[in-house]
Amino acid sequence: MIGGGDEAAAPGERSGVTLKDLRKEIGAAAAELTGMQDRLFEAEARGRMRKLVAESFGSLELARLLQVQLEYLSAGTTVTALDSELALLWWDSHGRNGWQVNPLHYQLVQAASGPRVMMVMRLDAPQSGQVRDIILSSLKAERDGLKGMVVLDSRGLRSRPENIKFGSYVWYDQGIRNLAELIRTKTKLSLLHDESPGVLPADSATEVSLYCGWYSVRNYVPSCRLNGGAIGYHVASFELVSLKNPTEKGWCAGLLNEGAAATLGPVAEPYLSAFPAADDFFPLLMTGKLSLAEVYWRTATTTGWMMTVIGDPLYRPFKANPALRVEDVPARVRGVLTGGSTRPSTGRAQ
Repeated sequence: MIGGGDEAAAPGERSGVTLKDLRKEIGAAAAELTGMQDRLFEAEARGRMRKLVAESFGSLELARLLQVQLEYLSAGTTVTALDSELALLWWDSHGRNGWQVNPLHYQLVQAASGPRVMMVMRLDAPQSGQVRDIILSSLKAERDGLKGMVVLDSRGLRSRPENIKFGSYVWYDQGIRNLAELIRTKTKLSLLHDESPGVLPADSATEVSLYCGWYSVRNYVPSCRLNGGAIGYHVASFELVSLKNPTEKGWCAGLLNEGAAATLGPVAEPYLSAFPAADDFFPLLMTGKLSLAEVYWRTATTTGWMMTVIGDPLYRPFKANPALRVEDVPARVRGVLTGGSTRPSTGRAQ
């Protein structure tokens, strides 16, 4: 003790305490803290963590811990999809208010020492036997090549390129138009591209392999008749609130019942930027170089949020017959395939 009285001395000032003793104490404290990372929901555990950090690591680390706990307890938008949370299984802790930036996104470089993210997908369906059909149709399409036309349903929203902001309606609509132009000029795939404000009416196309459109919230319209192995998603909120409810009208259930092998959607209101950009997702998919899980997780901007992907994670629909050459993939995302670096892009002209 220093100075007498009942005040506790700092660890390095305690009489008779050796460096070896300090290392042992700090190691024990660190081990205990690690063991409590998944117990932040317990008030007792949070209090014990604060006490350990204050005693063993000092005021600066205590301030950092307090910030982590405040973010964890912060009220606000905490609705998330189980699958998206599972992707962060190896993270010690993270805030529950809002999303986390996806470290696997092609514009980011995840440090080797950074938190690991699992490429989580779900094999699920509205009806018994459909998961088996998803797997079998995926295997067949991967073996024989996915066949059929592409259907894109944009809304005719336009603005000057310099005025298009990431996450805006015009931004997503322009991405669908960019994809349509890429398919027209760089592939041999048949294309139906509708730019009218409304959703394509029922039975607008048959023998469809790929679909992307918007915006009809929780109101599935059977615009396309899908081929086996087809992949498609509709950009709208609340489309994966349920798969099992027999009265469910969301697009995820609708597309799966129509025969889609893979789709994606949100469990609540995810904001538009949570959807993979159409002209990022589909070009990577059409090269046949990446699995479905890799395509999604390299183009999704968020995790710990509301999106869920359904399908065989290893499915490569264009493995046998690539529809797009690597050199024709938009430059901003091509590095995913070539191993080169990518930098954030302000526009979508590439």
